[in-house]
Amino acid sequence: MESNIQPKSSFAWTSFYMQFADKLLPYKNNRPQLLALIKDAFDNLGFRYPFMENGQPIDDICPFTVFGCFNKRITNENRIALMQGIGGKLGVKAEVPTEFNGIPVLNNMKAWFFSGKSKRKDDDISNLWDVFEAGINYADNPSEVSKAAFIACYDKVKKQLGIKWNLTMGLYWIRPFSYLNLDERNRSYLTQDGSPYYASIAKVSDLKQLPGAKTYLDLIAACKEINAKSDSPHHSFPELSHAAWTISTSGDQNKNNILTANNKLGWIFQGNPKYYDVIGAVKELDVITWSVKQYQNQIKKGDRAYIWVSGPEGGIVASGVILCDPEIRENDEPDPYAVSGKINTGENPVVDIELTHKITNAIIKREDLLADERLKKVSIINFPNATNFKLTSEQADTIDSMLKGTYVRMEPTNTEEPALSAPMKRYWIYAPGNNSSKWEEFTPRKSWASAGTKWATLNNTPARMP
Repeated sequence: MESNIQPKSSFAWTSFYMQFADKLLPYKNNRPQLLALIKDAFDNLGFRYPFMENGQPIDDICPFTVFGCFNKRITNENRIALMQGIGGKLGVKAEVPTEFNGIPVLNNMKAWFFSGKSKRKDDDISNLWDVFEAGINYADNPSEVSKAAFIACYDKVKKQLGIKWNLTMGLYWIRPFSYLNLDERNRSYLTQDGSPYYASIAKVSDLKQLPGAKTYLDLIAACKEINAKSDSPHHSFPELSHAAWTISTSGDQNKNNILTANNKLGWIFQGNPKYYDVIGAVKELDVITWSVKQYQNQIKKGDRAYIWVSGPEGGIVASGVILCDPEIRENDEPDPYAVSGKINTGENPVVDIELTHKITNAIIKREDLLADERLKKVSIINFPNATNFKLTSEQADTIDSMLKGTYVRMEPTNTEEPALSAPMKRYWIYAPGNNSSKWEEFTPRKSWASAGTKWATLNNTPARMP
């Protein structure tokens, strides 16, 4: 029985998560009330309500997506507040955790376990409730009957749009000592040569794709057999997940230190507050996903990143580290920080950025860059109409010094040639008609005309360009 396991203090979160799942299950047949409860919790906290579609609150939700409210890349303070708010309304009595060792989290842009209403099937959300219930029943009361029910529900959900490895994460949340989380970190750890699980796992699956239910249960059995050994480095799935996270993040940290020492480049990622609540996203998220529209082949994992909000009072509001090379992802889930419909949907190249410094109350403005010789020619100042801007290593180092409080200003020098007093000349390119379709009509006139502007006469008009 799951409830008989006494978690170590470092995994005290398991008690809250299991009880949260138990209190959530009765809402399987009362989802409107559940949505009202969640909305009320978000409103009471003053948090942005994330369950909107086409400007309206959604009318159905699955239990794993409810768990996703506090298991995505947001600040720990917000995670704790949401567990208190939603858990309190559900009647969860277990102590709200303050440490999250061994808990996998979702990408903020993929925090729903179901697709939008126009793409999902009528029973998709009900199927997710079924596997949620079957997962609890099989973990707490294992039998051939409960096992068969779990296998049937799992395999049905596995085929649904929006379901990949996140299904194993959700099952792990609700019964962390019974189900194996197979997020990217765990898969990498389980399958690497030298892992205590490698030989056993390799006999069952290569973990290249989400396994079916029977294979998934075989993987669980193989890992539990290793965990039961006295000389095993881990004796539970939370210990395994925490070890996988520790190993992967320590490796990333070492790489980031090396990259920074080698004068790694920096990139500015610009957002327009008319279309996206940049400030709100920076305040609430620990990892932010951003579009890559320029320099797709140059932006790399480990590079430095700086978030810039556009506008007259804008500037750098945060900095961080790029967690992945640009990758194409489908973006069909509503973004709670979008403030207009002009946000990219469909498949687009993006990167994840881990925010390390947030300065929304002390923005580094355009004027600050212009006041320093090293920063006055940063490309976003002179050519601001883009999303991604390249910084030299020196420029990135200078901005970092501003963030860390070690900045020493370098007085800008004026190396520009003095402007001559000759009248300013303007040059215009004109394409008469779509694809120059009106060229033949226009050229016989030997001149160009426009209201309020004097144009040069072209007596010998050249042939049109393609």
